[in-house]
Amino acid sequence: SRKRPDADMRIFNISGDRNIAAVIPTPSHSVVYAKNIANMFKDFNLFFVEYSGKFFNYSKKLNFGIKIALETNPSWIIITNDDMYEIDPTSALKQFLGKANPEKVDYILVDQAPDYYHSYTFYIAKEMALSKKFLYKFKNIDIRVRALTELSDKFGIKYYKIGFNPNRKIDWLVTSIIFKKIIGQTFYNIGDFAIFSSNFLQNYMKKAQLFDTDFINGYEDIDLSLRLQLGRYKLHRVNFKIGSYIGASLGGGVPRIMKAVFNMAVFNMKWSQIFDKLVGASVAEIQDNNLLH
Repeated sequence: SRKRPDADMRIFNISGDRNIAAVIPTPSHSVVYAKNIANMFKDFNLFFVEYSGKFFNYSKKLNFGIKIALETNPSWIIITNDDMYEIDPTSALKQFLGKANPEKVDYILVDQAPDYYHSYTFYIAKEMALSKKFLYKFKNIDIRVRALTELSDKFGIKYYKIGFNPNRKIDWLVTSIIFKKIIGQTFYNIGDFAIFSSNFLQNYMKKAQLFDTDFINGYEDIDLSLRLQLGRYKLHRVNFKIGSYIGASLGGGVPRIMKAVFNMAVFNMKWSQIFDKLVGASVAEIQDNNLLH
């Protein structure tokens, strides 16, 4: 993505509580999903990162929007997709953030979405030796899984992120046969909704970009989630639910599957040597023994 042209991007701001900002990538603040989230978060200071053109890069838009939002000196910055829907009233979240201390918390995860797209658990796994032979006995196996396994050797994909969806236990059973967990503790994925303290963002973004722009609209959240948890940044969980329409703005289909393959290859290029050292380790052991270095 470093050599890809940039899509046009601009900020549309809807002023609100300057203590809480929200950064929202969207094609336009006037589309239905953006209007819905503007109404849902009407009490917050909203920064819609509008984009156009075929070279949209989610990471670049978020990094850009966060830098603009930080200029207004909020205590908290919410990062969210535009295709969300309300479950719990956002007034409850505002009340919690008004009392929370941003100097003692780096990032906040809300409850796992009922549609399984943020705050869910995942682990790092390797494909098992007999998995392909087993896999192709299932005619109706998810096309994404089939594509990834077929292309894994070609693109050097050795390690996989495996998420757990409690609403699809059969898929989980098949996945557990195909893949073998190599790190002995699950991680939490920020997914399409998370909250960061401005103190953390300002300090972190002095040293590195928050979202890695080598990823093209996929796996940037997994990459960041691993860096946050393995880097021992301070996580807080809050009892708040928000729903997701999952890919309603970006769409799905074969193009998104192929991007997933590309992003998994990038993910492996970045993390495989680290994962090679972590086989069998727990997250606590990784942190305590500084195994990332």
